[in-house]
Amino acid sequence: MDVQKIRGLYKKRAVVDNNVLNDFYELDRMDLLTRVFGRVCVPESILWNETPDDIRTALRQIDYETVSLHTEEGYGLMYQLLTEWTGLSEYDAELIAIAGQDMIVCTSNEKRIINACESYGIEYTGTLGILCCAYEHRLIGREEFKGLIDRLFSDECSCHLHPRLKNQIYKQYHLQDV
Repeated sequence: MDVQKIRGLYKKRAVVDNNVLNDFYELDRMDLLTRVFGRVCVPESILWNETPDDIRTALRQIDYETVSLHTEEGYGLMYQLLTEWTGLSEYDAELIAIAGQDMIVCTSNEKRIINACESYGIEYTGTLGILCCAYEHRLIGREEFKGLIDRLFSDECSCHLHPRLKNQIYKQYHLQDV
């Protein structure tokens, strides 16, 4: 785990995928998105086509902006992604293309999105990176951090992260002692 990268997320602008929104909604900590990032952006298409009503309602509690593709480069990148990465949905490709066109952090837990971001040199993170950044910058304490990690990997949340990631976080932050 690259702690410097995680610390470096603080106050950056980020575009947020539906799975990350869902995680923070289930953790009842939507506020951490705006406390970690300088600006939270949600693609308009994801907001209206993939995001459930209860999460859209919860989003009203935080300061965010809706974004969409608006440059030739962005549209070109989306086309390239859809052509070269057959596993990506249009929403996935748009999320990555927005991050690329606006040079902002792409947030998603989906491996295919992460792989595409790596391939194109687009900065990315997921729910765990955001939680670690919140802890690194003392936005949450150690006990709350452990509690959020435990809850994220419990039956209370619909998160589909591999359990080895929880073990990595526990080891990195010595959470087994809490």
